[in-house]
Amino acid sequence: MPVSLDLSETATIRLRSLPENDALDLLRKILGQTQIDNALAAAKRIAEVVGRLPLALQIVGGTLRGKMRSLATYADSLQRQKEQSRLLPRLRLREDPDFNVVASLNLSLELLQEEEIDFFACLGVCGEDGFALRTAMAAGGCEDEFDAEDFLDKLYEISLLNSEEAQQDRFVLHPLVREYARSIAQDRNLLSLAQERHAQFFVERLQFDDLEDETVVAEVATDLSDVFLAAEWWQNYWGQTTEKKRKKGYRFVLKLQPLFEHYGYWEQGISLMERLQTWAEQFDDWYTIVRCQMHQGRYWSFLEEFERAEEILISARDISSDDQKIEDIDTRRKRHSKVLNVLGGVYKKQGKTEKAIETFKAQIAIDESLDDKKSLTIAWNRLGGVLEKQGKFKEAQQAFETEIDLAKSLDDKH
Repeated sequence: MPVSLDLSETATIRLRSLPENDALDLLRKILGQTQIDNALAAAKRIAEVVGRLPLALQIVGGTLRGKMRSLATYADSLQRQKEQSRLLPRLRLREDPDFNVVASLNLSLELLQEEEIDFFACLGVCGEDGFALRTAMAAGGCEDEFDAEDFLDKLYEISLLNSEEAQQDRFVLHPLVREYARSIAQDRNLLSLAQERHAQFFVERLQFDDLEDETVVAEVATDLSDVFLAAEWWQNYWGQTTEKKRKKGYRFVLKLQPLFEHYGYWEQGISLMERLQTWAEQFDDWYTIVRCQMHQGRYWSFLEEFERAEEILISARDISSDDQKIEDIDTRRKRHSKVLNVLGGVYKKQGKTEKAIETFKAQIAIDESLDDKKSLTIAWNRLGGVLEKQGKFKEAQQAFETEIDLAKSLDDKH
């Protein structure tokens, strides 16, 4: 409308999605206060699924008006349609062609040139929470920053794109517009290409970043939803890529560990590690399987699912001690030591102190054979903590003194 009427930006009021209370009030006007208030949780879910877009809410209300279907059942149906990227076709009223989300969005698309439509379509692979200019350029295959800015400005002018309120130079698609963009990308045979470009961009970007550096972690965190999308793409398409690309994707997923741990994304970490393990099992890559299981065990323990953590870590312990599966002895022992360290910690949290002591002592024996003073320092500290908790103060003191001596030798070395 602002473009059609030649209105200046200062004369334009940009309306975003309705606040939740206003969205519920709109549904109350259509369906009645009693129906909404009696199924308030379901009504909130419906509003959220359609992004609290007024037109979509009116269509939902019109669809439900006079029907016997419960709001909870309808909310479940909408959610399934959204997960399958089939929500948009549902958001129309057969008896009134004006109430059609896709038709309304198609009108905006008519204002774009072909290259602008392609660029918009590719934005559908970017993160739901918002994305940066460089991410849009990568997904859209646009190498010129000024061209990308022109495309984004045009999309913003016709309200197919919003700017993030909290941060400058970041953009966001309304959930329904994002699904619309993906459907356009699919129709124009651009979806797979855009997803690959998007994933490759983040793999290259994080190739040399130190994700244990607080500053770098904070920067990457702004693109976290994009990072997860890239990781999922790599895991979905590993079987279709060359060995070189698979290894690059491999390293990318494993490098995300500091992000999971910094922000406590334990469920996402478990999910990614499970999928990576499944892929590694296809190639009998036992070393990577053990790494995945070790991380899963840690994350399950952080979620206080100790029995699940113990089960997974025992499997990792057994694999990492099998010379038929991990042939190189030093590699096998180092990984076995790390697994024992995590398993001992889980035993400690469970109150299985004798098992914890036995496990940490086994780790110490391996570290001594490897002369790994750094790992020994950690093991003696953890063993001392368990002994102290058990009331064996003299043995605990000896453990802590050994830890201190090892730490001093490391300081002297450096």
